[in-house]
Amino acid sequence: MFKNKLASFMVKRVFICFILLSVIDMVLLEFRWHVLAGLILGSFFGVLKFGGYAWIFEKIVSTIVNPAQKTSSAKIGLFGFLVNQLLVFPLLLAAYFLNKWFFAGIVTGVLLVPFVIMLNSMTEALKITRNNFE
Repeated sequence: MFKNKLASFMVKRVFICFILLSVIDMVLLEFRWHVLAGLILGSFFGVLKFGGYAWIFEKIVSTIVNPAQKTSSAKIGLFGFLVNQLLVFPLLLAAYFLNKWFFAGIVTGVLLVPFVIMLNSMTEALKITRNNFE
């Protein structure tokens, strides 16, 4: 799924952030098992969404090379986006009604990928890191 060098790099960073958040959760929070279960499930769905979007964008960008695929790539992209949203929305809704700590864990897990992308962008802009993804 993550054949791309950049996508596998991001997944590794998400895993590192997941480990750090899990340790912080186990040490500091009272309802640690609810949050940890939500964090595991949310991170899993967040990484799946990221992988799905990476695949969709790869299909859309490939239409530049082969314009004959243009209509099918747009349809695949829209379908993939809807499937991703239809998977995460019921999960968040069910978690909201189950337990607020479980919901907080799921939201944190789903937002780990955007957080890692933002953190990587900031460190690249400040020239703290050089990942050489050009």
